[in-house]
Amino acid sequence: MKSKIARLYHIFFAITLCMGYFVSSPPALSSPLNAIEVPLTAFQKDRMMEDFPYTSAHVSRDQRYFYLLGSRYFWKWDLTNQKMSRIKLPLAKIKKDGVKDPGGSKERLLVPYTKDSFVIANEKEILYVNLDPLKINKIRYPSTFQHDVPIEALFYKKKLYVIFSAGTWISTTIKNDNFSSLTLKNNPLGKPGGFQYAVFNKAQRKLYLSSEGKLLAVEKWPHNDNLKEIIQIPEKIMSLNISKKSLYVSTKKHVLRFQNDSEQLLQIIPVASENSIQNIALDEVNHAYLLQNNNLYLYNLKNQAKLVYRLPFKGAKINNIHFLKRVGSQKYALLKDGFPFVFSLPHRL
Repeated sequence: MKSKIARLYHIFFAITLCMGYFVSSPPALSSPLNAIEVPLTAFQKDRMMEDFPYTSAHVSRDQRYFYLLGSRYFWKWDLTNQKMSRIKLPLAKIKKDGVKDPGGSKERLLVPYTKDSFVIANEKEILYVNLDPLKINKIRYPSTFQHDVPIEALFYKKKLYVIFSAGTWISTTIKNDNFSSLTLKNNPLGKPGGFQYAVFNKAQRKLYLSSEGKLLAVEKWPHNDNLKEIIQIPEKIMSLNISKKSLYVSTKKHVLRFQNDSEQLLQIIPVASENSIQNIALDEVNHAYLLQNNNLYLYNLKNQAKLVYRLPFKGAKINNIHFLKRVGSQKYALLKDGFPFVFSLPHRL
């Protein structure tokens, strides 16, 4: 099966290079529509710049709040009235000097727990923060744990799991706003830095991991660590995204869609141009692809509507877009070079 999938991918890859167009691309437009930046006041911007860089972000389930993790503070941006609040956290400040890629740092992950609480996981400890009333608890990893960069954190069956780049993971339970004992999985699936991204299919109990140009999976996770290779891709994998029915694997030039239960390759969406994919945002109905030329391609899978917006960033090309998420029906939030932006889109798909 793996060899057939690989052969199929290489055939599609060759065909799309020859065809030279964006499969299922939007209709040709004389010019893209203009996205409108949701402005910050001078005071808000100056205050937020003091906490630069922002390394992790999340949009609340009701899509009202844009949560941000800066170098010292947790931020809550209310997108309905543009009000902001922040909470100082017992975290070491990230140095601004010498940070090569601040927005792309995976050293700290922000994970929602309940409506009023969240967890921050880094390479040394886990921080639990309750907002109302304010309460902060911390638990450090065991001294035997080799410090490693976390690539994913998630809740599954009342436990928090933090997955690291070596394929190791730590689990704990939060009870009465406190951590229970930590459990460390000591059998690494690889070396530190060996994996870049991870995503969990809860229905299938399957953990997907990427390593450069390889897509791998662990079935019956977390009670199993047998790693299997699904496909080798002749490009570096840039992100993994999952929906109820599909797994999406993106590179700079392609997005591959796999069926969740069978891992069958269903579709390859190429970008046969000089503009690479910077980030994607997917849900069951709406797909968004942000390209290097500042253009945001939007697709509604339900009614087949397509639109293209141009983001008002200076310069012909953009880089370092490390977070992209739809907020409501006509806004998108993102992190660019370690700083947050929100854009309003005038037309509804």
